[in-house]
Amino acid sequence: MTTTSSMTTTTSSMTATTSTGSMSTGFLAVAAGWSHSCAVRVDGSVVCWGDPNQGQTKPPGGSFLSIAGGSDFPCGIRSAGTIACWGVNESGQASPPEDGFVQVSLGNFHACGIRAGGAVVCWGSNSDGQAAPP
Repeated sequence: MTTTSSMTTTTSSMTATTSTGSMSTGFLAVAAGWSHSCAVRVDGSVVCWGDPNQGQTKPPGGSFLSIAGGSDFPCGIRSAGTIACWGVNESGQASPPEDGFVQVSLGNFHACGIRAGGAVVCWGSNSDGQAAPP
């Protein structure tokens, strides 16, 4: 016997549904940042919710394969392999390099990605050497 309960929360005109006991459908990936969350829908679009003050809940259009959550900025890998970021960009953390990526991971003020060929590339703040891979 499966018991399903759900809770609906409305934030900034967006509705997120949490289910226990069964899986919610319609999403491929989810990521959480400091005070926001984003998810990739099965159609490739991204939806975000939470604190909208820094633009982190306003994703660009287009089709995405994955999503990552940084402190006040999310990034996603588009279907073409490019990375799009939005939200806070005070250290260049939301300004990724171009070209093909297969993975992205975010810190507070920097980000790193793995290119299709296996190379690690980082951008944003390098105050402690965090954006300078070996």
